[in-house]
Amino acid sequence: MLLQHGADVNAQCSGLCDCLYPDIGQEDDPNLSVNPTQLRPFWTPLHVAICSGHEQIAEVLMSNGATERVGTLVRQPSPLQRNGRLDMTAIQSAAWLGSVKMCKLFLAKPATPRSQFCNHYLTDRHDRTALLYAAASGHIQTIGKLLLSQGQTSYFQGLTPDHEDQPPRVLISDPLRLLCMQYRYDDARWLLNYCRPLNNYTIGSPVLHYTRYLAALCFLRPRSGCNLPSLRDQQDRLFRLTPQDLSRQVREAIMLQEIKGSEPHRLSLAKRLLDLGADPNRAEVTMNSTMPIFTDRHTQLRFTRTPLQLAASCGFVKMVKLLITRGAEPDLVIGERSAELRELPLMLAVKQALLPGGNIETVQELLKAGASLEDRFGESVLRTLYEMRPRKSPYGVLGDDFPDWEAWLRIVDMFLNHGAAAETSEWNWNCLLVIGCLPGNLRYCELLEKARSVNELPPATLVRMLRMALLEMAKTRSASTQDVELVRWVLRRYLDTEERLRVPKDVLREVQHQAHRQRLNRITDVIGEFLTRAEAPTVSRLEKERLLDILAT
Repeated sequence: MLLQHGADVNAQCSGLCDCLYPDIGQEDDPNLSVNPTQLRPFWTPLHVAICSGHEQIAEVLMSNGATERVGTLVRQPSPLQRNGRLDMTAIQSAAWLGSVKMCKLFLAKPATPRSQFCNHYLTDRHDRTALLYAAASGHIQTIGKLLLSQGQTSYFQGLTPDHEDQPPRVLISDPLRLLCMQYRYDDARWLLNYCRPLNNYTIGSPVLHYTRYLAALCFLRPRSGCNLPSLRDQQDRLFRLTPQDLSRQVREAIMLQEIKGSEPHRLSLAKRLLDLGADPNRAEVTMNSTMPIFTDRHTQLRFTRTPLQLAASCGFVKMVKLLITRGAEPDLVIGERSAELRELPLMLAVKQALLPGGNIETVQELLKAGASLEDRFGESVLRTLYEMRPRKSPYGVLGDDFPDWEAWLRIVDMFLNHGAAAETSEWNWNCLLVIGCLPGNLRYCELLEKARSVNELPPATLVRMLRMALLEMAKTRSASTQDVELVRWVLRRYLDTEERLRVPKDVLREVQHQAHRQRLNRITDVIGEFLTRAEAPTVSRLEKERLLDILAT
């Protein structure tokens, strides 16, 4: 009767049902149940019929001109904007809600130019298909099987992108990736085993699809969630929450436990994919993926990385071992960042090891596998490693009681034990010694000395080393016991084998005067003691003036 009196069959209304608009791929956060969003879902009457399971009403609405688009999001409050562009399709809504009978109803409808209810390949504005909605809501083995049985070949054909220079998007890979991100490994195995016998890959090869799934397994990220289907479910979750559940420390602890517990399942699936032909040396451009990988918090990966790079960047040591045994190249970097040292799997592992709770075993495994310690020009990576050192804390210089500092020193020792010092040129070695003479770096300098002799350094390098130490001490107007020992260590390099100075005494006296002007009394006394017992060298006047100029600059 309402339709006979001119009611709009596609009217958009909010509040007709308590269904929430799907939000897929975000981190599972209890705060989403507390903080209201500014976006409000608007639904058409057809969605309400799907939600309530009324097939006859859905038939009447479709016969009277209801479109296949049934839902959208509208920003509120917005007095001028009442309706939005419909986005979600009817079959996507049925797949999201897990309604098998509604999906069968839409699939039975013949396709016409004005009616596309049976077209389950239609995507929303995020390029999500009905199969992806079924995977996100946990209905892949029921709704997903129904959709795949209707036209499984087309899911491997992909979508043609808007730009010709972009590769086609393959629809079947994104549900697999999403199931992995949601830690639904049983559903992922089912989908993999169901689709593998088809082998109807009209775009790419099985290697492409299996490698994309392998990349998601290698990257240890928090469990992705999707918002609860209805407002009532979200309210029930809110009532169950306690203030402790919203604590960041508690949520991070739970997240780490979930990640740790997911490792055996990831390894098992990774072995299966590698047996099926996944290539550990192949990278993908995740910008073209509907389910992107996030390398940092809320930062999408905008360049290519291999599975080994992803595993190394999150300290997944068992996955690193598996990939290396299956032929992964430890020095492979693909794409526009192939020239950057920090994109090497070894340097990505170093960056992760220096984070709180980092895994230094990943660095050890890559070094055992023969990871190169040279850049593309044959130079050592020690300079890059020094730039990655932990910075000063707000309360002073990092010391032995800082775990990240200890981890960095262990990594430096491992690099030096694997021959990094021998691969460093003379010029870069001198630069490392100069920039390494900062307060608190005594143990670092001793590690360098242990790996390669520092007794035959040029006088100019010796002066720069002492000058570097004094410049940093002058900023704080203080010198700790370790800083004094660092100055003693540098001064011992000033003596040759016959205990004679290798630089003029006037140069050291100038350094002593500078320390005295900065009120570094302990450093002044150490240099004075050294001058009284050292013999003056024989140097030319030009050499003496050059060394004094180094101090003045």
